[in-house]
Amino acid sequence: MSRPGMPIAASGRPYIPTAVMAPRADPVGAALLLLAGFAGILQLVAPWRTATWPQVGTGLGTGTGYELFQSLRNLPDPGLTQTAASYAVLAVGVGGGALVLLGLLLLTPMDHRPMGTGALLVAVVGLIAGCLLVLRSTTLFGISAAGMFTGAQAGWYLFLACGVLGLFGSVKALATG
Repeated sequence: MSRPGMPIAASGRPYIPTAVMAPRADPVGAALLLLAGFAGILQLVAPWRTATWPQVGTGLGTGTGYELFQSLRNLPDPGLTQTAASYAVLAVGVGGGALVLLGLLLLTPMDHRPMGTGALLVAVVGLIAGCLLVLRSTTLFGISAAGMFTGAQAGWYLFLACGVLGLFGSVKALATG
């Protein structure tokens, strides 16, 4: 007997789905999260600038992300902005490791929404960290926001790419479920 609102098959009987779609791997989302994760990790060891940071210290030179973290932590009296920027660099590196693990989990046939949600949180932290460094570049480094891009090397772009690629990978994981 059919209930109101139940679909009716061509035979006149109520349509009751018998097969549930089995979960499958998400190689596109996994690739995006793996790229984002490796970008976040590599920014710690890749050079960030072609010139020295005016306010961070003349000895930094073309420092890596980890050297920038150490220099900001070793300032004599770091304010809230300098402390947040130093931990932003480190958070993107640690978040990159998390994105690599979440990307590997997307290659398994399971529900990807929990991994996509976790990756979305990590990607949002990466995007906020990038915005913090761009918007506060004059306070942090003594150069304009445009100056962050003119003297930039691979480490800076890897830092920014971690959040952007992580966002796309997490949305893809959430969309495919």
